[in-house]
Amino acid sequence: VWYPDSAYKTAQAIRDFNRGEGLPLVIFANWRGFSGGTRDMFAEVLKYGAMIVDALVDYKHPVTIYIPPNGELRGGAWVVLDPKINEESIEMFADVDARGGILEPAGAAEIVFKKDKQVVEMMHRVDEQLRDLNAKKTSGQDVAAAIQQREKLLLPLYQQVSQEYCDLHDRCPRMKSLGAIREGLHWADSRSYLHWRIRRRVQENSVARRLMRSVTGISYQQATAIVADLVKGVAEAAGKAAEDRAVATWIEEHASEVDARLELERQKATEDEIYRLVSSLPAAKRGELVRDLVGYSRVAGAFAPPART
Repeated sequence: VWYPDSAYKTAQAIRDFNRGEGLPLVIFANWRGFSGGTRDMFAEVLKYGAMIVDALVDYKHPVTIYIPPNGELRGGAWVVLDPKINEESIEMFADVDARGGILEPAGAAEIVFKKDKQVVEMMHRVDEQLRDLNAKKTSGQDVAAAIQQREKLLLPLYQQVSQEYCDLHDRCPRMKSLGAIREGLHWADSRSYLHWRIRRRVQENSVARRLMRSVTGISYQQATAIVADLVKGVAEAAGKAAEDRAVATWIEEHASEVDARLELERQKATEDEIYRLVSSLPAAKRGELVRDLVGYSRVAGAFAPPART
């Protein structure tokens, strides 16, 4: 679990990696939550947990969260590391043998399957002997003791099944279907997969940030969409299994093509901005401005240095 001092150190490290180092962040998440004792609350454990959230929200580089084999991410630790707090930067992965969710299976089962309602009703609906006893009870026979004894015998089994059901909800396939994680990984393949995934994201993030610096007013989502369009053909040709490696390698080896696309986007944005500004002028002013621009183009072309051969 996170204690006040360890939570503070975690938040401090994340801030340093972001602002000082400018590094991608990898978190091996295996926390059951925050320590909630009286002394811990007095030591502001909630405040330091909020500092972790603030540091992740502000993170400008790729963040990869990985739940290792047999690891669990529970309670407040799940809330703090939820990718939804910074969907631009955070991706979460889990091993196929990992678990993740707010509540433990036993606690979730107590809430979802109430003993005096759902569980007992399920027994009478599913168990053949209880159905026979219910029929005898309906006909007037005194079988209350037999019903109670049968319910007592079946209750531990049904509670175990309900906990297993809740545990299935916390496993990798269910987390992926809900969108809580990006992919489930096998431990033997996780290092290679995460290496190329992080390497690709670092390259794409770098190109997107450069585009944002050169084009005024463009959002991060728009910049990443342009980058995705740039590498779309490479990704499709490589296929899903080798997509990350192909895209990362292509960006690294084709810097001139990337620069050309960035320059094209800058020119398009400049043209759009000029058109917007000209359109906002009165009709008479537009003609004068266009005439001046034509004259400027002629003068600039006349004094431009000759092209080298």
